Amino acid sequence: MSNPPTDLLILTLETLKTQAATQESQVPHECRRIFTNPTDLTLSELSSYYSLIGANNTYLLAYITALFTLRIAKDSPMSGNQGLVYFDTVKYFIDNWPEYSECAMNAYSSALVQEISEASIESLPLWADKIASLSLRENIIEPVKRWLQMKFSSTSYTLLTKSQEGLEKQSAIQLFKFLMKGQSLNMVLDDIGNMSAALIIDLVITANDLNGFKKYLGEEVKVNFEDAREIVSHIKALKNLEKDNIDKLAFIEGKIGVSNIFKVSNYIKKPKHFINTEDLIPTNINWNSMQVEPCPIYAHSSDVLNVTISRIRFPDGLSMVRKSYTALVDNFDFSPIENEIKILTYLSNRSRPNNCFLKFFGAAREYKSIHLYMEAGGKNLMDELTEYKRKNQYLNSSLLEKWVISLLNCFSDLSLNKIYHCDIKPHNIVIYKDNTLKVIDFSISKIEEEREVTFVATKENPIQGTRGYMAPELQDNIDAGNNNAFFKPGKADVFSLGMTILQMMTFENLAGLNKFDKRDELHKKIDGINGYPMWIKNLLHAMLWPTRDIRPSFNKCLSWITIESGTSFTTYT
Repeated sequence: MSNPPTDLLILTLETLKTQAATQESQVPHECRRIFTNPTDLTLSELSSYYSLIGANNTYLLAYITALFTLRIAKDSPMSGNQGLVYFDTVKYFIDNWPEYSECAMNAYSSALVQEISEASIESLPLWADKIASLSLRENIIEPVKRWLQMKFSSTSYTLLTKSQEGLEKQSAIQLFKFLMKGQSLNMVLDDIGNMSAALIIDLVITANDLNGFKKYLGEEVKVNFEDAREIVSHIKALKNLEKDNIDKLAFIEGKIGVSNIFKVSNYIKKPKHFINTEDLIPTNINWNSMQVEPCPIYAHSSDVLNVTISRIRFPDGLSMVRKSYTALVDNFDFSPIENEIKILTYLSNRSRPNNCFLKFFGAAREYKSIHLYMEAGGKNLMDELTEYKRKNQYLNSSLLEKWVISLLNCFSDLSLNKIYHCDIKPHNIVIYKDNTLKVIDFSISKIEEEREVTFVATKENPIQGTRGYMAPELQDNIDAGNNNAFFKPGKADVFSLGMTILQMMTFENLAGLNKFDKRDELHKKIDGINGYPMWIKNLLHAMLWPTRDIRPSFNKCLSWITIESGTSFTTYT
């Protein structure tokens, strides 16, 4: 096959039009202008023709999306953010016909430069996300990225000038959020970031007379520590801050303190419920066609119990995981496993594609054995973090935010129904398709039943879970040789999820920092994180508080959510 032309107009009218003409009989009569006057068609007309012609024929689809690309390039820059909407049409053409991608970008690059030049401060980060999504050779997209870098830099200077006018808080926060977004897309903004930080830091110090010069001279000082703390918290989220800026931030916080991370304005206390035993919503499965893979995924034995996990496949493509418990002694107590089945049934009946509840297909009981059948997912979160670390990469900020919100909602829902996982860690979170997380392994989980309620909220319970992720009230006791401790399972779960989230942000082994006497070291670890939403860092300070009386409930944790990468929800239905 000969190389395609580099000019999109020639490619469209000669190559793609000729191919599409072989299917002309499939084109409705009212759409025949795509063959007679194709370049005169407006975007509105092309959209109408596309809906009438459909997308069943590859030649016609390639031709009409190429016409879209030509018109989009001609009409740019568009008003009302229409350029952002039609970007996805061009990307569709590039992704589905990569052999024409260079040709398409030859026409579209100048249009992108015009769109970037005219983009508002609010829409510029959206354009940056769009451009970052293009899968093209670097030499093809590099001119557009250079222009985007220049636009980000110049806009940062504009925002800096505006924020310096009387130290306007919202302008300053907008500036640092803008810089954080650029840094998350690997733009070179360290110089403007540090210059902005230095200037705003000095303004904060001067405006609040933190050096005491005005007080010494007897001048009246009107301080606003609340705004100052909020500005400082956003500056601290920047990557690669210089030591002088870091030292000045520490000086400010030493004078006025840090943000009041435990204050939440939209918290509504919700009543808790006791779950009842339910029947599993049935699924139509031909169990006789089940095929068990010969090698188990996991196997573990104790003196009394053998546990194996195997993958199950069906001829129709359905894949499951079978978790098998086999007693090695007579009169084994299967009640904890019945407890796990009750939890899995409750969650499965409420499982949805957008929540973390696992789909459960039922249990089969045999002599001395119980088999649990659950949906199969991908790798667990611990393996995913290990792979990221091996590649020297970090979790995308928006993906982390999505995962944190999903997990908060999941465990909030569990706790409101008095279900406590008791072993939250990355190993017990599995990544499913579309980067959806599912929580697994409820083998030691606790359901609080009505008859268990006492007047004492904190009770002595057996210590269960995994070292390194336990709350300090558990870890310190087990290190001291105690098998029981007074604790609230819900508050202990909050700490364990906090450790899990912190590991998602650092990829570090945090074992040992979950002890009461390591609280300062643990919270310095949180402060040292850059490049992620500030609300998550503030939330972690609360979740990882060493004493359970100050540590928030999962329901209260939802009140920290401040979406920085798109819309989402704070409760599941």
